Order: sequence, then C-alpha cells, then structure tokens
Amino acid sequence: MTSILTAARRRFHGDLVNRRTLTLSSNYIASNADKNQKSSVAIAGRIARDLAAHIVAEKIQGQRAGQQFEQAVETFLRETFPYFQSLRPGDWTIYNVGGFPQRVSGGQV
Repeated sequence: MTSILTAARRRFHGDLVNRRTLTLSSNYIASNADKNQKSSVAIAGRIARDLAAHIVAEKIQGQRAGQQFEQAVETFLRETFPYFQSLRPGDWTIYNVGGFPQRVSGGQV
C-alpha cells in the first residue's frame, strides 16, 4: 500500500506543478503563500521549490487555482481512499465543491 500511496502522492504533486496551480514568482514567493506573512512565505516557498514548481511571470487567478486544487485533491482521494478500508470501512462519497460527487465503495478501485 505504501508504494500505491507514494505513486498517487507523486501524481498529485505533479498535477499541481504541471497545471501551474502551484508556482513561484520571480522573487520565489509561492503562489499559495500569504505574501505578507513571513512564515507562510517560507513554508510555501520551501514546498514549491521541493516540488520543482515553475517560476512564472503571473500566477493564475485565485478561483481557477482553487478549482484546480480541488480537482487534484478529489483525484488523489479517489485513487487512494479505497485502499484504507481496514482503517475506515464502508462506502464513502468524495465531493468536489462545485463538482459532481464520486462514490467510492469499499474494496473497489
């Protein structure tokens, strides 16, 4: 299960970077950082650099970035949640705010 989770996490991070949901400005401020909060800039910047986020002249609009992040999280949960039936048995529905629910049944992948 660890390799499945690791692979899904890599795809999740790759999606955030490749779709430009997570980027760096020319002065290395991550697109998800609160630029007025030093700790936010430091933490978000480190994560963005570790994930090899692209440096862009202009980040995407907030609503679009939020929607893309929701989609990435939904995909990650849909791919991984069925493997955790021993921890949380049952049928689960994963909702993407603004999207359509995706039902996840126990043991089905």
